[in-house]
Amino acid sequence: MKQLIYASHAKPNITVETVNELVAYSKETNRVLGVTGFLIFNNQFFLQCLEGEAEAIEAQMYKIKEDTRHTNIKVLGSKRIIRKTFDSLAMGFINNENTLKEIITRDTNKDTFNPHHFTYDEALHVLLSLSKVM
Repeated sequence: MKQLIYASHAKPNITVETVNELVAYSKETNRVLGVTGFLIFNNQFFLQCLEGEAEAIEAQMYKIKEDTRHTNIKVLGSKRIIRKTFDSLAMGFINNENTLKEIITRDTNKDTFNPHHFTYDEALHVLLSLSKVM
């Protein structure tokens, strides 16, 4: 199995409603593919972890890279895993600016959420922390 984390910049016209629709669609697609993960969106950036069989992750990343709702997609890293971290979440999602800021400050010593500046480990830690409060 594989775990992959990427960051991207949301296009200016993206709304929380649009992202909620995307998450609902992704939950169904991910269930079929056996993919789990977690997504953070703060109206400017996306940070997402995907987990599953390598072929499924690559297929999802192909779709993600083709999606015109975001730009500047940067894979922060990937690794082989034995067990999924977000096993119970076909697609967890959070968009809570206050909680996000608190966790970013605590877990990364950064004062703003720009996941392009995160290391793989920082990103994973933030995703895990936020998944526990959703």
